[in-house]
Amino acid sequence: MTVKNSNVVERNTIDPLKLAALIHKTKDISPAVQSNLLVPLAKSTKLASIHKQSQQLLKSEEHPTGLDERTSPRLDKKTNGLLLEAQKQITILIEDRMALYPSAKKNKMFSLKYGSPESIKQLSITKIFSSLRANKPQQFIPIENLNFFGNQVNTLKKPKFKKIPDAKNCKL
Repeated sequence: MTVKNSNVVERNTIDPLKLAALIHKTKDISPAVQSNLLVPLAKSTKLASIHKQSQQLLKSEEHPTGLDERTSPRLDKKTNGLLLEAQKQITILIEDRMALYPSAKKNKMFSLKYGSPESIKQLSITKIFSSLRANKPQQFIPIENLNFFGNQVNTLKKPKFKKIPDAKNCKL
């Protein structure tokens, strides 16, 4: 029994033209074949709800909702404009800080270092920039006592400890 060297070579090599044709055929799958589902959307309520949610997410990514919803209606136009600009910058800062962490643990690690994004947004604009270790632009001075949503933040400092009575006023 003899083995021909030419047969061995032919079996172990792949013809680049055949490979390119094979790849080209797999890319050209018709949309009709792709859209055939095992269960039609009309017959499965779970599948229909998942499809609806994914479509809503795609629409929201294409047309992101403006930050106007988060502004306070009692603020004037100039303050609302400043607040919108601050919201954009704060959102970018939070996203940039979160992007530094691995995707699986970014929320947890961000929360450990800075606090949760929801709790950060409840702080005043000045404290938000300082907690994110960023410089607050001078243009935000008129809104520095507002939080992310345009509500006034109580700036009174509460004492951490109760005042110790003087020794003269103590009754024994």
